[in-house]
Amino acid sequence: MQEKKQQSTEKDTFDRLNKLYRSRSKHSSYQSLPKSLIPLLGNEIEPEIERKDKSRMDYILQHIDLNGKQVLDIGGNTGYFTFESIEHGVKSVRYFEGNKDHAAFVATAASHLGISEKINVINGYYTFGSLETKDQFDVCFCLNVVHHLGDDFGDQALDIETAKSVMIDSVNALAAKCEILIFQMGFNWKGDVGLPLFSNGTKLELEAFIRTGVGKYFDILHCGVATGNKKSVVYEELSEKNIPRNDVLGEFLNRPIFIMKSKKTLGYS
Repeated sequence: MQEKKQQSTEKDTFDRLNKLYRSRSKHSSYQSLPKSLIPLLGNEIEPEIERKDKSRMDYILQHIDLNGKQVLDIGGNTGYFTFESIEHGVKSVRYFEGNKDHAAFVATAASHLGISEKINVINGYYTFGSLETKDQFDVCFCLNVVHHLGDDFGDQALDIETAKSVMIDSVNALAAKCEILIFQMGFNWKGDVGLPLFSNGTKLELEAFIRTGVGKYFDILHCGVATGNKKSVVYEELSEKNIPRNDVLGEFLNRPIFIMKSKKTLGYS
């Protein structure tokens, strides 16, 4: 009887997570399953576009020790980086996500895994520069969020040049919140190919935009670039060899990963 009850509970959890993951939205079916959820969901859930989440996480883990850290995950989607951070020993994660179904997916999965006390799920858009949270964090994930300013969050009346300035201000505001920032952004404002943020859409332009914009607030420790093909991607340090745009990989995989250290948080040396 107990075994049947457990099977029924797991089936209910599977059905709920499957439904929440597949709920249609602008950013649905976006992230891969974290390793901890594969035993429950198996191969039933796959992202619509492969964004090489594991390759990105592997690169991050080459440079950042997450063990015992307090993490802020901004725009955490269905929680891949939140759950993988837990797997690698973080103390806690504060997870922000504006989409209610994504947030419910993470809360349900955390409950199933028995780690709800480690993940503070906040269903809301993070307000950059606000006193929304006075806490400081060791590590912040802000992956592919800020180019949606004026769409998913923020002032919708902004023009593109003002939006770019506010994006940089938003990144710099995080220097007071976290010691290490792991950051990516897209080439197109609001994800619209008709609204390019950079004239030629190159990694060189994006890297220069970030480097010059954050210099007073962050040191860029590493800048990772995807190399390989759509089947197999490895992130390597930015170089003259890999900085040209690789259209075989598509727009998303041309976005560099920046690992930055704050000049503003307490304890910075």
